[in-house]
Amino acid sequence: MSGFFTRLNEFEITLLVIGRTSLKPLVYLKLVLFLHCCAQDVVTIISLIGDVQMLKKWTLGIILLSTSLFSQATLINSAVEAVDMDGITVTAFFADNSQETQIWSALTSTIAGVDNGDWSLMLEGNTFGDFDQATNTLYGLWTLTNIAVNQDIVGLTIDAGIEGFYFDILSGTLLSTPGSEAGREFVASDDTVTATFDDVFSEPDLYGTLNIAWNPNNTLATGQALSFLTDTDKAEIPEPSTMFSFALGLIALTSLRRKSSGK
Repeated sequence: MSGFFTRLNEFEITLLVIGRTSLKPLVYLKLVLFLHCCAQDVVTIISLIGDVQMLKKWTLGIILLSTSLFSQATLINSAVEAVDMDGITVTAFFADNSQETQIWSALTSTIAGVDNGDWSLMLEGNTFGDFDQATNTLYGLWTLTNIAVNQDIVGLTIDAGIEGFYFDILSGTLLSTPGSEAGREFVASDDTVTATFDDVFSEPDLYGTLNIAWNPNNTLATGQALSFLTDTDKAEIPEPSTMFSFALGLIALTSLRRKSSGK
């Protein structure tokens, strides 16, 4: 049995190495490992069922049920605020081929971003964006500023997928991932920049990484700023223990029913 779970770990590592890792197979692998660790619960099942052959069938049933349910159990939260995205990484690329990465964090109750005194990326409010007519304020505007970098900024990469956030790039809902609602196409204040999205989570709308680049003749010089709009969603996975407890309950009820009908 230990060799089987060793192979599971090796398979997971292989997925990571070849760069084709997706959330669903990893959830499956973690779930099987979780079931393997619940030895005391298995003893409880044996005492309830009293039949080794039935236990084998139920064990297989739990794995198949959990795998099926968890493959569909990803929840998409489309109401993401700037302050929710703690831990995502922002990397700036400079004209001298150097680069620098900062970690996103909340700065106030509504504003979050990165700022090391040389360059910053700031966002306030909901990432989808909103316009407050009463105050004539546009929220959800990402602002990249070259504060005091000696070298011009030529590119920017935001890795949101590292913390389970994904850029929702479709403005409509017809082809959207269930739960993601309408997204937003990338729009910038400078038409010389282009945006590409990598690290696909769910095609055709959810991607983990946003890459921004200027054309060869343009950069973000010291004192300049770039504003852009792009939407993010949050992928949330239910805890494995919830489904496992539910499965145990079903087993207990079935066992009691068998014992009752046998009297």
